[in-house]
Amino acid sequence: MGTNPEIRRFDKSDRICYFSLATNEGWKDRKTGEWVEITQWHKIVVRVDQIISFCEVSICKGDLVFVEGSLETRNWSDDDSQNRYATEVVLRPFKGQLRLLKKSEQGRLQAAPKSDGVSLRETVDITDPPF
Repeated sequence: MGTNPEIRRFDKSDRICYFSLATNEGWKDRKTGEWVEITQWHKIVVRVDQIISFCEVSICKGDLVFVEGSLETRNWSDDDSQNRYATEVVLRPFKGQLRLLKKSEQGRLQAAPKSDGVSLRETVDITDPPF
């Protein structure tokens, strides 16, 4: 995660959570033999109250997280009448999930409980992480 979660409140009960997330892609260049890595930043928008509550207390900048959601693009005109757009990963009810990954003592990544309270018991061995 690139930022701490930002929670915005609307009216009395509506809230939205925003944070940025980096994804890395790497490969070995065929011509030079050097390792090439590209980092892309994504804006994450959470619209599920249970996951927002989880974000509020459980995740922060620098954490490794797994996010699954829908890609959505918003369009608007700014103050200078320029067309703007933003593509975001949006987590909506029944259409997204967030998992916090924590490093364990053995140098492995262990899946923490899902935000809906269901515990994952699997451990993923990572000796050469893709990120």
